[in-house]
Amino acid sequence: MANNMHEELKRMGKLVANLAKEIDVKNQMLQEVERKYNKISASLSRMMEEKEKLHQGYMGVRLCTSIPPQTLHCQEPRTLGCLFFSGMNM
Repeated sequence: MANNMHEELKRMGKLVANLAKEIDVKNQMLQEVERKYNKISASLSRMMEEKEKLHQGYMGVRLCTSIPPQTLHCQEPRTLGCLFFSGMNM
């Protein structure tokens, strides 16, 4: 009977060790997924910021080129926030 208990404890110990190893492997996989997620998320954030800048610049060009400065009571069309496009002839 004591021998059966000893064998059962050994079996349980191996099971616990295997489960602990499996948890470690899964934690490593999770960390890798988190790293990839963070990298992609940061890249997406940068792309969204760049998209917003491009959109604002495009809207600025449309505003600067579609509305005559005298309509807006401007001395200089670039005062509309269109300094980004200061090389354009307006």
